[in-house]
Amino acid sequence: MASSYKSLRCDCCAGTLEYNKAKKVWVCKYCGNEVRREEEYDGLFTIKNVVRQTLLDLASGRLDGAVKNLTECEKIDARYVGTCIARLAVNFYTVITPGACAQGEVKSIFGRLKRDYAALQELDDGVSTEEEALYESFEGAGDAFGVLYLTFDSLGDTVHRDFVEQLLDCGTVYSRSLNDNLLNMFMKNGRTELADRVLGNVDNLDCKSALFRVLSGYEDGGAKRDHVKALAEKAGLQPDDRKQAEDYLKGSADSGETKRTVYCAMAAAGAPAAMDYVTEYVLTPAGEDEAAVREILTAVCAQHPNDQELYYLLERVLLQHSGTMAAAELETLAEQEIFIAMPGKYVSAMLTRTDLATDEKIRLLELCHCFRIDARTDDGVLSGYLCGGGPAEERLPLIEALLGYVKTISTASLERYVLTCSADGPAKPKVLGLLLGLDLNMSFFRDLLKKYMQRCPDSGEVRSEIVRMLSDSGLQVEPAALVQMACRAGDGNVEDTARMIEKAIQSGVRMPNDALSTYLETCGRGKCYGVLMGLLHTPGGRISAEALNNYVLYSRDDPAVKAKNALVFAEQSGQPFGSTACQVTHLGQTVRCNLLQGYVLTTTDDDGTADQLVAAMLQARTKLNPQINAGGVTLPFKKYATENKSRLSPLTLRLCTENKVFSLFF
Repeated sequence: MASSYKSLRCDCCAGTLEYNKAKKVWVCKYCGNEVRREEEYDGLFTIKNVVRQTLLDLASGRLDGAVKNLTECEKIDARYVGTCIARLAVNFYTVITPGACAQGEVKSIFGRLKRDYAALQELDDGVSTEEEALYESFEGAGDAFGVLYLTFDSLGDTVHRDFVEQLLDCGTVYSRSLNDNLLNMFMKNGRTELADRVLGNVDNLDCKSALFRVLSGYEDGGAKRDHVKALAEKAGLQPDDRKQAEDYLKGSADSGETKRTVYCAMAAAGAPAAMDYVTEYVLTPAGEDEAAVREILTAVCAQHPNDQELYYLLERVLLQHSGTMAAAELETLAEQEIFIAMPGKYVSAMLTRTDLATDEKIRLLELCHCFRIDARTDDGVLSGYLCGGGPAEERLPLIEALLGYVKTISTASLERYVLTCSADGPAKPKVLGLLLGLDLNMSFFRDLLKKYMQRCPDSGEVRSEIVRMLSDSGLQVEPAALVQMACRAGDGNVEDTARMIEKAIQSGVRMPNDALSTYLETCGRGKCYGVLMGLLHTPGGRISAEALNNYVLYSRDDPAVKAKNALVFAEQSGQPFGSTACQVTHLGQTVRCNLLQGYVLTTTDDDGTADQLVAAMLQARTKLNPQINAGGVTLPFKKYATENKSRLSPLTLRLCTENKVFSLFF
């Protein structure tokens, strides 16, 4: 059964011939002459067909059929080159096919492989004319050439392998297992152009296995992205296959564009990576590419993520991503009609970010309200920002934006802002005006003005304006609270306190009868203010002895009115002026005496005021000569003054002299 061909060389120049698959002719590498060689056959083509079928059986996994066909080839012509090649292929597949032979037979099969390969080499050092004729009879049988390629490559025979490669058309290989083996071999050997041909044959490929092989071994670029999309569509992925996607996203050094393509393709095919992988390895690398961000989020939404996944995504969107990126993400989620209750803590955290511009925060706030936010959440966000920090220059526009989403504000939130927050500085009255413009029940804020006056955190001008605004809103302070405010007033707020008390009186508030007495008892030994005493005084009121003593002994009231006021207060005390018991400190010791004696010993008033007060007390028939107790010793006032005459102040010495304390007849 011999077949003979014309020379392996070009008829014109004797150059080497190369097979052209498209034209199905042999072309000279040197002169380009096309040779369509005609076979001169002296018998049947049966053995070629049997060899061909043997290889096709191997490609399809029918090892038993291949063995039977090999036996037929050996019966026809055991020395024929096709029989030698078929024998090599069958033995090779017997070794690599799981369960095809016992473990102990592998060594002997390898021995036969070596002998059969040596026999092939004895027929011809290269590719013989007879072998070429055999291959030409395989035209269109891509599976046969695929088996031959694997066999020769595994044997390390590059001459036969490269020759078969010229004839191999990966698009005509129909065996999935063969395609898988070819793909692994091509990618392992860096034969990307051949791997692309196999990957293009998606209808005859285990697309899932090929997809994972491409993810792990194919170089980054547009071709990889195209292969991933084509393979994922036909891979029949299951949810558990997401682990492959996650391992790739985490471990691959591919570009963000390729990772995005992989995620979107596998998600659409039913194997989406977990949300934490998406945010870290897909969304973040997208940077400011809005189109890419929208593509990713659209793919995420198509998977109908649960609330936990959405909360994880929203937290990173609002707390970590840039303003432009976060806006695109929220817009996409809204467009995809994702329904979720927006967590207020994420919105609040976004408002305090220092890396976002004010207009970006306002835009994100608006987009957050594309999702469900109830009134309580809005109130919590507003309250948190009102009483929080943040740059003063952006607080007002953000507060105005927040107020656009509420009709009212909780009592606690408004009180907390008024009583504790000074972050807005001079703009606080404007903010308070916006808050008072809400739908508020002012009866809930009955004590707000009183509390503000008691513990105001603001500067003088701001304080005055806040007090005015609260007063104009109908808030008042109880009389007792007004008295306490007066008692706590200092240089910084005495005028505000006075205006507050005056306005309360004008609005009908009646001060307690003991208002002035309480004020003098509390502040009389320190600094008391005439303007407050005037407002707290009531003509029918009561002045205690302690209050009168404090005023007479310690008050720095206007000298022009002190004596006159003292007489009025004395009348309201119900006792003769100057007769009330008092206790003073003089010359380092405690002296218990009446008011006249105590005043004479300790007064620091000007001479005119002192003369008027002493005269008034004497006129009220108060005596200067009763006994006193000085340092625990009871003795006459005269004796005490005489013994300490050299240590008395000039004013005290004069008052004692003029009132004849040192006289024999005192």
